[in-house]
Amino acid sequence: MKAGDNVLQLDDREIRARLGTLRAQLEALRAALHTDRVLHADAADQLTRAEKLARDRVISDEEKKRREFAVQLAETRVGKTEADIAAMDAQLRQVQTELDI
Repeated sequence: MKAGDNVLQLDDREIRARLGTLRAQLEALRAALHTDRVLHADAADQLTRAEKLARDRVISDEEKKRREFAVQLAETRVGKTEADIAAMDAQLRQVQTELDI
């Protein structure tokens, strides 16, 4: 052995596997976010239509209210998925740091 040679090399296979799993989960969350945004856009479109139909008395105020709740639910889902992505990204950075040490 000479100066600068590694005396010990840690087995990082477990950390690399965890990193791969987190990356896959992050991609799944990004796909879910896209779906949530599409569902939100659809709910918002349906609400716009329902508001016009309610003004014309074609649908009940109760039906319009259900569409409003659908938009709120979709907004909440988008927010939750965004928060899940942020948390997963933080975990990914932490594991990457462990691997870099």
